[in-house]
Amino acid sequence: MDKNKRIQEIEKFILAHKIATIADIANFLEVSESTARRDVEVMVQCGMVIQRHGSILSNNYKGQGSEYFWQRKSENVEKKVIIGQYAAKLIPDNAAIFVEGGTTLQEMVKQITTQNVSVVTPDLTIAMALAEKENVTTIVLGGYIWRGTYMLIGELAEQNIKKMHFTHYFTSPGAITTEGNLVYYNIQTSSIRKQAMTMAKSLIVLADSSKFGKTGFIENGTLANADVLVTDYLPDEYRPLISEKAQIIIAK
Repeated sequence: MDKNKRIQEIEKFILAHKIATIADIANFLEVSESTARRDVEVMVQCGMVIQRHGSILSNNYKGQGSEYFWQRKSENVEKKVIIGQYAAKLIPDNAAIFVEGGTTLQEMVKQITTQNVSVVTPDLTIAMALAEKENVTTIVLGGYIWRGTYMLIGELAEQNIKKMHFTHYFTSPGAITTEGNLVYYNIQTSSIRKQAMTMAKSLIVLADSSKFGKTGFIENGTLANADVLVTDYLPDEYRPLISEKAQIIIAK
């Protein structure tokens, strides 16, 4: 079991038991206590759990649930709308695209005007934004709703992804590091993201200028993997990190 999967299982275990020790987690995962301790340290650093006097408690995922979603929705709204408009123009007729969750991607799907587009998404807010569009067929992944969010996760969603292929994959990372890594603030959707990226012919990254130079929790891909980058501003030091074949769109 890889690290991402272990952390997901620890999350479920803590939610079910309310409180646990490193030994409890190690026994549950059938790993060494040192491995369990390292995983818990990552979760503590990201605010997923609290460690007190040898016990691990749920932190109710402060900052990663619905309150965090609405906070992000109100940030850099004008930039997100413009980036979304430019990104929507990249979608051709008859495309089959995968759209992750995220407020910038919400703005993009509202602007889809091309015909006979199939959109696959694990995000219920994306699905709702598309619900009345006659030119779009919306496909929502199965799975269960990640508590406090509008995201569908779990083995059912991951299994469904394996049966699909996409012309375009649209992602909007939480941050882009100085090394060009695409990083995200949730590990729960990491497996779906990695699987879907491998099933797409083209990777399109949407990122407003506030995302550059920051870091997050989990890495999924790099700028070098991107076929298109849509942003309102690209710092000069990031240009060498992008493939020479990639298209850079500055949305203004």
